[in-house]
Amino acid sequence: MIGSSLVQEISYLVSLQHEGNYWDFKQEWHHNKAELLHDILCLANSPANRDKYLIIGVKESSKTKHHSIVGVKSKDTNRKGTKEINDFLSTKKFVGNIRPMVHVERIKINNKRVDVVVIESSNNVPFILADDYCDQPKKAAPVTVRCAHLYSRVMDMNTSIDKTADNDITELLWRRRFRIDATPIDKLTYYLSSPDDWMSLGEVSDNEFAYYYKYAPEYKLYFSIDEDGEEDFLGKNWIVGTAKYSRISFKVFEATIATYWYNASDKLEYSFVKPFYRALGETYVDPLMMAYYIQESPEHRLSNFIGDKFRNQAGGFRENDPLREQNIIVFQSDEERVEFEEYIKSIAHSIVLPQIWLLVGENKSEKWSREDYADWISTIVLKKMYIGWKNSHTS
Repeated sequence: MIGSSLVQEISYLVSLQHEGNYWDFKQEWHHNKAELLHDILCLANSPANRDKYLIIGVKESSKTKHHSIVGVKSKDTNRKGTKEINDFLSTKKFVGNIRPMVHVERIKINNKRVDVVVIESSNNVPFILADDYCDQPKKAAPVTVRCAHLYSRVMDMNTSIDKTADNDITELLWRRRFRIDATPIDKLTYYLSSPDDWMSLGEVSDNEFAYYYKYAPEYKLYFSIDEDGEEDFLGKNWIVGTAKYSRISFKVFEATIATYWYNASDKLEYSFVKPFYRALGETYVDPLMMAYYIQESPEHRLSNFIGDKFRNQAGGFRENDPLREQNIIVFQSDEERVEFEEYIKSIAHSIVLPQIWLLVGENKSEKWSREDYADWISTIVLKKMYIGWKNSHTS
């Protein structure tokens, strides 16, 4: 997603006047596609655990070593967008069929076009080719990216195309793949991506049942069924009425690492983890309430996990609104959340609040307080606004 934050970050990196372990400057797009692939692999396998940037349109002076933005020529036949780069990567064989996720952002700095190939942060490192790839443009020497070679980037230096990374880098990347050095919360998030690998312990005490991860059985999730738990507006409107939040205790061995809260319909046919809430400023009548997860966060993964587990074992009638999808936004990142909030605040009084007030004014049900109903409607309206905003940024 193009935003002012990316323009500011790329401008800052250029101002540093040197390259680093997660950014690389190029004056123009690669003539040789093997060299492009090599640069992508080196950045993708960098020890830096974050998004990496191949920044095209920045020239380095051969004499002064000064970096300056010269821009990308719009008629450059080697220029590529997100589709072209991903089509190119999809034709290459990778070990385990695991390839880096890449997209292209086109920005302007000082009225000059700069293309940024964003290699997205991933724990699926290292990315390694299963077959050699060779390219030889006309009147140029062939360049070959080797299979089974691990290419990486240390400081501002790529692994040479005819070599493989040092053992310490290789070990570090594999440890990241298998979450060996990850925190318990990060490991839980990773383990929750495979619900079938969690085994039921059944009822472990009165009003409590549990699951354990079969490859690390010390990792357990204990689900309570609380009759005196808290409630909020998202717990209303189940077929059987209001449901209260119950506790999820994440334990390693017998130590409680974290606590989450879940809400469920009758017989657990549908359930969701309590999301984060943001009141986007007070208004004359009601707060503008937003409910959200960050994609692949523990809360998001856990909500999907219990939705899968509970739904598969459930019987009886079915509820509407699985995971409260009409109310809860799933942001790709916290940066995207901040961008969306800025957008909403800019149109709150002119567009968003009139919609909410109109719908709140039509409420006739006695089961809702005005505050709860306003929050319910607000989250629905903001979810719809997010979908429209997202589509306008990705189209």
